[in-house]
Amino acid sequence: MKILGLVKYALKWTTTTLIIGYLTYASHSEIKKTVNSVRFLANESEMGFVRKEQALDISVENELNGKGNLETYLSNYSQKLPIYIRRNGAMAGNAEYNFSNFTDKERSRLCKKR
Repeated sequence: MKILGLVKYALKWTTTTLIIGYLTYASHSEIKKTVNSVRFLANESEMGFVRKEQALDISVENELNGKGNLETYLSNYSQKLPIYIRRNGAMAGNAEYNFSNFTDKERSRLCKKR
């Protein structure tokens, strides 16, 4: 009788632990967003950086393409940018996308360097 009670006790806590673990895993991004919202509640975004509300919605997504190869994307509230590796490091978005987001001063400085 005591063994049956011990098995029930162990099964109950094992099941409870697995359920809590699964719920935490499934809600990880929402938990992280909530923690960061509280953590940065009193802070403003630096000039030129993404607004705080948008910054908390940015995530990295991994997908398999049609050939079965991994593709990585930077995803935010409104778009999904591919992340490429280049000679000097990672680049989010293609060259045209990045160039279109340069200020006039950045464009003239970049084009003068050639």
